[in-house]
Amino acid sequence: MFLKTLAGGIQDGVRETAMTKLDPRATANMGIALENVCRSLPNSGGDHETRKYVAKKLIQAARRGNTGLAALEDVARHALDDLSRSQAI
Repeated sequence: MFLKTLAGGIQDGVRETAMTKLDPRATANMGIALENVCRSLPNSGGDHETRKYVAKKLIQAARRGNTGLAALEDVARHALDDLSRSQAI
């Protein structure tokens, strides 16, 4: 699926504006959530594609207003669960 994320495209059915800015606290929480959840993965935090997928889901959640650390960690865990289910098929 072709995704246009920077030029005001539609991603996973959600309209996005070009280069939506997130406040520094939201950005920090996204980084912490990514590190906390990926820490348990092999190879010191997982492979690049896994981290990229989780980061994409975190960005989507933050743009929807979910910027708290606990909420973002839940999003990251769900993203890993989604990957695990899709790879098991």
